Amino acid sequence: MSTVEFHDERGQLLENAADFANAEKIVKVWAERNDFERVVFHQEGDKLWVQLGEHKLNYWMPHQALKNGSSDDIEMQLDFARGAQRREAAGYEKFDR
Repeated sequence: MSTVEFHDERGQLLENAADFANAEKIVKVWAERNDFERVVFHQEGDKLWVQLGEHKLNYWMPHQALKNGSSDDIEMQLDFARGAQRREAAGYEKFDR
């Protein structure tokens, strides 16, 4: 079973995580379908940096994309994050900066 967490700038669980309740369900289904045990979003201003499994990525999603996005929009952003993870694993992250 996959877990989804939202952290603030200090690494603590977000107090307003209830704002992301709908997105959390969508992310959990996506994570299970893509074999990720853990997905973490690290808030930094209006950006949510993505962590898939144990790998914090050089990829962020807009705060509003998770808060107000449709299922398709959220899944598309997560697919992009998975692509960023694959690029980093292949050594291409230096070209993404």
